[in-house]
Amino acid sequence: LPHAAVVDTLLAEGASFDLATSGEVDLVNSRGVPAERTIHTHPIKRDADIRDALAYGCTVFVVDNSNELEKFIAYKDQVELLVRLSFRNSESFADLSKKFGCSAETALQLIERARALGIRIKGLSFHVGSQTTNPQKYVYAINACRELMEDVIAADFPALSTLDIG
Repeated sequence: LPHAAVVDTLLAEGASFDLATSGEVDLVNSRGVPAERTIHTHPIKRDADIRDALAYGCTVFVVDNSNELEKFIAYKDQVELLVRLSFRNSESFADLSKKFGCSAETALQLIERARALGIRIKGLSFHVGSQTTNPQKYVYAINACRELMEDVIAADFPALSTLDIG
């Protein structure tokens, strides 16, 4: 809901913001949202989108495939990434698992690739579908993320051993 009144209300309530476009970056910036309360989550980011977000101060981005990961090579000293996992959910209004996220196996490969590229992975994120009717889907996703974090630690990725769930 990229509208000034909505942003102002959410900001006053202490919310954080999920950005997907340069227009949304401009809006939250114009409304005084601190950049540290934002993440950039668009599944396909143009270089201009990355630059605009960084110029504003948003340094946390979500990736869910190797093409997106490699877009951050040039910005590796400025960004922290969240790897987004996907969980199928027929009990949601809109199962977006085909559009957002990757499998745990792919996530581990992305984390390994990021390490090789010198890109910091800050943590994990996930999408269980829009307006899910089953709260157990969140429990399942959180447990799957925990297991993936344990796999990362077991693989002895020292720079990644302090992953946070984002």
